[in-house]
Formats: sequence, structure tokens, C-alpha cells
Amino acid sequence: MLLMISIISIVYYIRLIRFLFFTEKKDAKVKYFSNIEYTYYIYYLITLLFIINMIIVFFHNTIFLYILKLIIGSFF
Repeated sequence: MLLMISIISIVYYIRLIRFLFFTEKKDAKVKYFSNIEYTYYIYYLITLLFIINMIIVFFHNTIFLYILKLIIGSFF
């Protein structure tokens, strides 16, 4: 089973790499968001999500135990 999954993964990633690096682009006029002006709300949102992510990374055990106590407390 593991060998079959590995072979499928290898085929998928080889196709992806071949598509990304060895195919010609059909449309050379593709713009990659170069002229979008971001408002300050986007920067605030990104900063807030980053802070939440760091809190979860550093305090995941405490958060998990608190949630577990809430769940167990609601049943008993």
C-alpha cells in the first residue's frame, strides 16, 4: 500500500514539475497582481492572523488543555 501511494505521489509531482518548468506559456500578458493597491485593513488582517498563529504555535498545549477542560466540564 505504501509503495503504491509513493508511486502515485512521484508521478504527480513529476507531472507538476514538468508542467511548471518545461511548458511554454500560452499568454505572455498575464499579470500577477502587480498593480493592486492594498489598504491598511489587509495589513491589519495579516498582522492579526500572524499573531493568532504565533499564539497557537507557542501555547498549543495550554490551549488544548483549556478546550479539553471545557469539553469535559460540559458533560459532567
